[in-house]
Amino acid sequence: MGTAAQSDALLGPSSVALFWLGLWGPPGGRSPGLRLLGAAFITAANVVIFVCSGVQMLVDTPADPALFREAFFLCTCSCSWIFKVVSFMLHRKRLQRMVLSLLDARTRFPDSRGGVRESYSRTAYTVWKLWMGVTVTVVLWMGDPLIQTLTSPPAENSTWPLIFWVPIDAQHSPAYEITYALQALCIGAVGTTSILMTIFFITLILHAASEITVLNENIARMSLANSRDREKEPEGDTSVQRVDSTTWEVSRLQATYVLSEAIPAPQVSSEYHGSLLVLDTDGKCCDLYSALVKNIRHHQHIITYMKDLQVVASTSLYLMLLANALNVCLHSFGFVALFQEGATRSTVIKEVLSFPSFLGQTALYCFFGQVVIDQAERLQFSAFSCDWPHADEEFRRTLRIFMLQTARPLNVKVGKLVTLSRNTFLQALNASYTIFNMLFNVEKRN
Repeated sequence: MGTAAQSDALLGPSSVALFWLGLWGPPGGRSPGLRLLGAAFITAANVVIFVCSGVQMLVDTPADPALFREAFFLCTCSCSWIFKVVSFMLHRKRLQRMVLSLLDARTRFPDSRGGVRESYSRTAYTVWKLWMGVTVTVVLWMGDPLIQTLTSPPAENSTWPLIFWVPIDAQHSPAYEITYALQALCIGAVGTTSILMTIFFITLILHAASEITVLNENIARMSLANSRDREKEPEGDTSVQRVDSTTWEVSRLQATYVLSEAIPAPQVSSEYHGSLLVLDTDGKCCDLYSALVKNIRHHQHIITYMKDLQVVASTSLYLMLLANALNVCLHSFGFVALFQEGATRSTVIKEVLSFPSFLGQTALYCFFGQVVIDQAERLQFSAFSCDWPHADEEFRRTLRIFMLQTARPLNVKVGKLVTLSRNTFLQALNASYTIFNMLFNVEKRN
């Protein structure tokens, strides 16, 4: 299986769809070619929606609060989508390096328990199936004006899928039909692309959590009893030999560890039996230390991956979370209006569709960001659970250094301010409920 096929199997159907849209190129795959036209169309559609909705909101401000909220929604969402698409394409090389890093980790650092990475891959596929259901909201958003057009009198046929400024008079046929078709095409393309990119980023976060989980399992299973089993596994990295700096004698107090691929194993023999420790490369202590070194390298591998992930997702996800927070607060007004008489069917449909989508997308990122945090916090406990009481002093000293390193948090932080976690989502949910409750009480008193 080639690298491109392995990448597609790792990232799932969302990467294949983004590849055909011209936004993604797997490592070792074909050049985008004419597919870049699809990426250019999606970017241009986002820019057009942002400009036209901004003009509608600031210049030709709607008198109806529901229309103003919709224009604000389009403006903020299209702005975050522009940054997401542009940032995604600019960081294509880094994303490819991250995928290669994941593939390399699966080869170099196998799962001692088995099935951990497959479990997270199944979770990513489940997220893809469930989140693609959000496309139904896009279809309903596009179809609502059409239903109104077919059911209302001809004089009132002037609604479109998107509320934004149009430079021409498009209230009559055939300009109305052409404008409707273009708007439906734009919102369908940019909405589906945003959903696919959300799944793509969630998959990257899930794979980060899977690698940390594998590291937890491998560290906790380090023991002298399992050292013989590790000898049967092919080792592609350096071996660990314990030698003295001056003689072949290995002292318990003055021994040092040397990482080398070329130095042969010293065959140690001595007439002393008190202060000397006789070891060769088949020794269990040496194998245990080798396993620890391998896990440390895996941890460094994960740290590098997490740094790349934060660089790729920092700006785009921060703007997305900010846009979601603003829309949640603003659409709280809309939910208050739903409890009043005179609310139109179109207003009810769009409020019911849009409000849960904001919270759902924020919850998705925060929930899986919390999974990364939970697995990272387990590293110290996993290290303490290994067979360190029966290991030598050098192993214990190195393990303590590793535990100090794992005390540094591993998380997904966007915009250098917001950490994707359960607390972040609860804070957003609490703020939204506070605003909704306040507005509902004000309207009830009036």
